[in-house]
Amino acid sequence: MSGYYQMSRGWLDHPVFAGEAFSRHAAWAWLIEHAAWKPTRVGVGTKIIPVVRGQLCYSLRYMAKAWRWDEAKVRRFIARLEREKMIVCVADAGQSIVTICNYDEYQADVSVADADTDASMTQERRSGDANKNDLEEFKDSKSSEAIASDVPSDPLKIFFDTGVALLDELNPRITEKQARSLLGKLRQKFPDIADAQDAIDAMADQRPTDPAAWLMACGRHSLPPMRQLEDDELIDPDFYGMAIETGCDPESEWEVFRDHHVARGVGFRSMRAAARTWCKRSVEFRAQRTNLRVVR
Repeated sequence: MSGYYQMSRGWLDHPVFAGEAFSRHAAWAWLIEHAAWKPTRVGVGTKIIPVVRGQLCYSLRYMAKAWRWDEAKVRRFIARLEREKMIVCVADAGQSIVTICNYDEYQADVSVADADTDASMTQERRSGDANKNDLEEFKDSKSSEAIASDVPSDPLKIFFDTGVALLDELNPRITEKQARSLLGKLRQKFPDIADAQDAIDAMADQRPTDPAAWLMACGRHSLPPMRQLEDDELIDPDFYGMAIETGCDPESEWEVFRDHHVARGVGFRSMRAAARTWCKRSVEFRAQRTNLRVVR
């Protein structure tokens, strides 16, 4: 299934959904819904913050209230979206400026998306160029030092941010300083930051009553073993489900996925996570090839 469907802004606030906590699907839809569709400016106290198409500016507290989540859960969700390269988040004046990656894939102008003429395609490219220029202007408005310190796209920063938020959620008596100390010790156990992040994700799943003791006892045995695929291995149920969910052909994608990992000797700890990443990139690659054929 491909193409677009329209949803009016505010549908998430319909009375039929009143009082319900958002799912991750609804929270993602909320971010897209509240992103600016054209460059504008947002007033935050006495400061004016410029946002471009595909960006939104809200505090974590506001999002937590809107989604009926706690702030720690919002923090973890935002960090996860960043790890999946779905958003980029910048802190400014106590607000989170969220940029939706590939925003035009979610909210293309209907008049442009349905048009078949060269003139409409030219207009779409011009709009894309204008959006790109607006984004560059926004980036230039902040110093490189501020961007480097604010954008939590660095895996190490994401690890500490999500870890601190999770420890605060599991045991509010743990101070941020204590949390960072615990995470630093965990980091020493896992030279590979991906393994350290896996430990945090495992703690989020297990939700130990004493998270500090759990971290101190955490070792390589606490993580799922690395999985290696065989060259004649049949399709995995998790991969099949993820392929169907993302609109990929399960059999053909599995063959390429399996051959790729077997040929390179690459292992992974979670089939579901590996399948999600693979199928998501496959969809993006197909979209890019389609756009190239249309432009030509």
